Amino acid sequence: MLTKKDSRILFALALPLVVSGLVEASLGFTSTVFLSKLGPQVLAAGALVAWFFATMMIIVWGLFTAISVSVSHCHGANNRQGISHVLRDGFVLALVLALPITLLIWNLAVILQLLGQGRQLINLATPYFHALAWSILPDFTGLVLLQFVIGLGHARTNLVFTLSWVLLNIIANYILMFGHLGLPALGIAGLGWGTAFSFWITTIAWLFYLLSRRYYRPYFINLFQWQKPYYYWELIKVGIPTGAMWCIEITFFFTLTIIMGHIGINELAASQVAMQYTSLFVSILFSIAQAITVRVSNQLGAQNPRAIHNGVHAGLIMAVGVMLCLAIIAWTFPDFLISLDFNPHHGTGVKVAHYARIFLAFACGFLLLEALRIPLFGALRGLKDTRSTLLCSLLNFWLIAIPAGQLFRHYLHMGATGLWLGLLVSGFIGTAFLWWRY
Repeated sequence: MLTKKDSRILFALALPLVVSGLVEASLGFTSTVFLSKLGPQVLAAGALVAWFFATMMIIVWGLFTAISVSVSHCHGANNRQGISHVLRDGFVLALVLALPITLLIWNLAVILQLLGQGRQLINLATPYFHALAWSILPDFTGLVLLQFVIGLGHARTNLVFTLSWVLLNIIANYILMFGHLGLPALGIAGLGWGTAFSFWITTIAWLFYLLSRRYYRPYFINLFQWQKPYYYWELIKVGIPTGAMWCIEITFFFTLTIIMGHIGINELAASQVAMQYTSLFVSILFSIAQAITVRVSNQLGAQNPRAIHNGVHAGLIMAVGVMLCLAIIAWTFPDFLISLDFNPHHGTGVKVAHYARIFLAFACGFLLLEALRIPLFGALRGLKDTRSTLLCSLLNFWLIAIPAGQLFRHYLHMGATGLWLGLLVSGFIGTAFLWWRY
């Protein structure tokens, strides 16, 4: 039976992660605002860089989330030596992957050219790519430290450093992009250099902090002992499917955007409004899911199946409750949300707002289903079953949502609304599949 203790433990773990996720989301918002001040061409180039960077990095980021799973499992089993080995193997992975990924990011302009992007856009994007390439090593090592701390259940420590990193990143971006404090204005490249600078400073500070704390210091004892990796392949086996799942979901929404663009400019603009809030609200669900992952992994190590089940139930109740509140706000005051992007009662905004209200309504229904699916994904990941979640995303978004949406759009003459309805249908099936698997 679910107890107050189970809910309290999960809430204490989830709240800092939710705040961290929202804080990180604010960085993308401010970056877009800064880029818009430099003109539409620079904004387009920045969006292009951000899209390619996120798509190519998402699998690697997913790989590093396996560190928190393994650390939490060892922590629950009171295996301090195992935690130390996970941390060391995580750093090895970071170092092994940093060089090829850095070279890939540095040469992304070649890939853009092969994909037929315009020369002017590529010329604007290239300095941004080159600056971002210098952020890869501190980014990867910082992720190892972040997932290590989360795996130990110290989400508040993660929140403090996330807040510090985001604040430093925003300040550095502003100074370097527009040229303040006597520094030259670097334009779009300043966004990349600000990111690299903030990663290096924060990661080094975080490492010194952890080494200075008596609680964390023993876990670093095996860092320079190059023995046979204990958890190397486990991290890959658990992490790669997670990253691949995220990649599948991101590329689906990009494809949905392309299809909307073929339907009409008003439908595309309205869909972007719905996706804007969908991505923001989903970040909350993924934070709750990560808290569930840590709790499940910990209790799996402690061999306590009742606590696992109670933790998952507490997470489901929390996720559905939060999303239901947000959905009610969106359903009741859609024009307020739409007005943050444009005037829904004037000019061309009237027609866009008409579609946006419909898409927001469907998006909220989809998010209520995601409030069940994503926590279940977190539970299965905690049980080290990430292949089922990968299969679910592949079936859910590409073999159900796209065909169903096109069916509703063409054969039932629902137009763009049919695409969102197809997403809603896939949500039912995906949630049922993961519940059965759990």
